[in-house]
Amino acid sequence: MSTSHIFNVEQLHFPPPSPPEVIHLPGDDYLPGPALFPGELIAGYHAHFSQYTAESWADVRMLWYATTFFLESKFLYRSNMLYYAGANSGSTGGRYWFGSSYSELAEPSSFVKAPRSSEVAGARAYNIPVGKPLPSVPVTSNPPKQILRTYKGQHELPTLEQVNKAATATSLPFGNIQADILVGMKKQIELFYFFSIEHPTAFKVHFRSHIIHLVTPTTAVLPGAKRPSAMLNVAFSQSGLSALNVHDDLGDDFFAKGQFADAEALDDVTDKWEAEFKGTAIHGVFLIASDLQSCIDDMVMTLKRNFGSSIKEATTVHGASRPGDQAGHELKELMVSHPGQGIVPDGVILAGRQGDPTIAKRPTWALDGSFLVFRKLQQAVPEFNKYLHDNPLQNAEGTLSVEEGAELLGARMVGRWKSGAPIDLTPLVDNPSLGANPNANNNFDFRHFNDLISSDQNFCPFSAHIRKTRPRVDIASPDAGGQLVQDTLHQAIRAGIPFGPEVSDDEKAAQKTSELRGLAFVEYQSVIANGFRTQQVIWMNNDIFPPGKDETVGIDPIMGQAGNGANRLTNGLDPANPKRQLSIPAFITPLGGEYFFSPSISALKHIADA
Repeated sequence: MSTSHIFNVEQLHFPPPSPPEVIHLPGDDYLPGPALFPGELIAGYHAHFSQYTAESWADVRMLWYATTFFLESKFLYRSNMLYYAGANSGSTGGRYWFGSSYSELAEPSSFVKAPRSSEVAGARAYNIPVGKPLPSVPVTSNPPKQILRTYKGQHELPTLEQVNKAATATSLPFGNIQADILVGMKKQIELFYFFSIEHPTAFKVHFRSHIIHLVTPTTAVLPGAKRPSAMLNVAFSQSGLSALNVHDDLGDDFFAKGQFADAEALDDVTDKWEAEFKGTAIHGVFLIASDLQSCIDDMVMTLKRNFGSSIKEATTVHGASRPGDQAGHELKELMVSHPGQGIVPDGVILAGRQGDPTIAKRPTWALDGSFLVFRKLQQAVPEFNKYLHDNPLQNAEGTLSVEEGAELLGARMVGRWKSGAPIDLTPLVDNPSLGANPNANNNFDFRHFNDLISSDQNFCPFSAHIRKTRPRVDIASPDAGGQLVQDTLHQAIRAGIPFGPEVSDDEKAAQKTSELRGLAFVEYQSVIANGFRTQQVIWMNNDIFPPGKDETVGIDPIMGQAGNGANRLTNGLDPANPKRQLSIPAFITPLGGEYFFSPSISALKHIADA
């Protein structure tokens, strides 16, 4: 056995912190990690560690690797974006490596085998005696100050002060609602970590002791709040809740059955679904968001170290916002942005709140949770662009170039130009300043003076994606005073993010997809039937929606599914000939998905205790 030594970690350039009362270090498999009190040494796994502090334990997570391998003790730990890796044997001294990310270090099993820092990319080596403090090294990078982005054309997030005032007025406990539900559209990088629960009892012990306190509430990611370096949310499928001995009926039949059982009704081609999503084997998903990939990697390491063998990774989806002025657009070059979400009653999004149509069926612990619909949607971007250029539209004067005609067709299919400007307000040419103005780019309802809502498609086609997904006046009904009131029951909050690389020059030249890319579609609602399923099945896939039109509308040319991968037929896209029918290939292919429930943070404790 190797000799145990004490390694004191110097505090590196941090102000005096306010550490938590007890910090639980990761354990192995069924055993929870030992509790570490501030300032107190703890012995275990043949090594001693001294507590160090940072601005907050959520910001700086110790990644503890301590084991005995032959005659060598090895360990890995971290202090504010600066990693230390070391090994020692007996009293011969130790070697330490420093890097700004975990990937810059050798694997733990090979720490002592790397003779020089030059063999560990981006690292520096120090040979120091065992038992001496590590040298003070300047911190090379800092946790991000803001993990949520405000994109051009979208409203800025409210400040923490504004949210607190709103909480007082509405009685909504924003500090208890998972962050992704209400403000999840602004992420820079996001990882969806899907898992199955292998040992429920051990999972619940680790979940309650080590993970729940890391789950990010809405208030923690708003301007004015002390933000984590990585945002963590979690949601469970029906099979996941059942595995954890939570058998309450949440009042949602589609959630109870799972998305794979619903795939045929969604007109998905299940042969194209990835194997991991077929059936009900996925029990849950961790959503991890940050501006820095290293922070996401750290959180994944934290999850793996804490849960050990109690969970098994099913699959992952890596999302990232598009670069430059394309940020905020969901679909890479397919130009789909958020359809424009209006004000809705709390209960349309949050279970158990006013406006929740199934409030009587909910268990009390479901309050302030929301159903998360996840879809992995592959996009054939080069093929889409080729279709636009092969079928360009023309204006009445016949003056549009092929490129301009292709842009016009794409805008009419989506309902917005690439800038985000709605064609209902600028039907023939793009208006980037309008697209960048969040107070104006959603200020329309498809009505125009002297235009008949039942027949005129001079502005926005009936089949355009944004009209299919938020029909506004098309399904409005008059109130007692005769004023039209737009539908709110079928609204939802979208929080999707693209995945995969940008289209390469080779793909553009070949006009053929060679890399997997698409949209990690995420949508929150209190009733899946009213939100996602109404939008997908009754609206987008339905060729006679919106209702009350003189001509057959056709299905959504972007997101509509025709089943068996068939071409989609749609009308009204050509302003010069609204009755012209276009046959549009399927540029978006569902590769799988699941229905989840994202509980409130207090409800997570209920689940852990079930």
